[in-house]
Amino acid sequence: MPVINPVTGLELIQYQGGMQPHMLDNVRALFEDYTVGTPNNQQWAVVSTGTGSTTTKVTTGEQDHPGVLEVRAGTTATAGSMQRGVYTSPQIRMSDGPWRMVEMARLAQLSDGTNTFNCMLCGLSNITGVTSTTVVDGIWFEYTHTLNGGEWTAICRTNNVQTALSAGIVADTNWHEFTIEGAANSGQVDFFIDDVRVVSIAENVPPASVTLNYLTGRMLKSAGAITRSLFIDYFFHGFSYLEPR
Repeated sequence: MPVINPVTGLELIQYQGGMQPHMLDNVRALFEDYTVGTPNNQQWAVVSTGTGSTTTKVTTGEQDHPGVLEVRAGTTATAGSMQRGVYTSPQIRMSDGPWRMVEMARLAQLSDGTNTFNCMLCGLSNITGVTSTTVVDGIWFEYTHTLNGGEWTAICRTNNVQTALSAGIVADTNWHEFTIEGAANSGQVDFFIDDVRVVSIAENVPPASVTLNYLTGRMLKSAGAITRSLFIDYFFHGFSYLEPR
C-alpha cells in the first residue's frame, strides 16, 4: 500500500487497509482500499441504471492492486453506474484548513465514437443520481474522448458556473494517481496526476458554506452496446481544521 504524502497539517495519516475514519485533534481522514466490506455500506452508496450496469469489488489479477472497485456502465446506450457518499443530501463542507483527495484509478477502455461514455472521478459534488447531467457545485476530474481532445479535465463548479481546464494529459488505460488539494483558506485548488501538478484553479471553487458528497467514480454511456468500466484501487480524503473541534 503506497504512503499518502501529507500536506502541511495532515501528519500521521497512513493506513494499512480497509475503510478507516481517523480523528486526531483537528485532523480528519477517510481511506478506502476496497479489500474488505462491500461497495454499498454505511459510508458508500451505489447507483446504477441500464442492463449490466454495476459497481462491485473485483479481482483484476494485478499484483500491486489487491482490492479493486469496478464501476461498470452496461450494454444499453445510456447505461451508467457510480459510487458516491451514502447520504442522499450532501453532508461534507470544505474545511478552512488544508485538505487533499487522492484516488488511484484506471480506465478499462477509452471512449470513442461507437461506445461513448463520460467518466468522473476523485471528486466532491452534489449529484445523487447516475444520470444527472448538471452538477450545481463540485470539484472533480472528468474524461470523454470529445472533451479537450481526450485529455483529462480538471473542473471546479459552484452555483452552476464552472471553470474547466485541460490537464494536458491524454487519458489511457494505465493506472494513475489523481490528487486534488487545497491550502488553508486559499480559494485555490490544485490538481495532480501521478504527483505532477497539472492545473491550478482559483475560480468557481465551492465555498465552505456549500455541502458536498463524495464521488469516487461515475461511468455514464451515451452510445454503444458494449460495457465500459472504471477501476479504482483506493480513495483517500484528509483535511484539517484551523481550530481544533
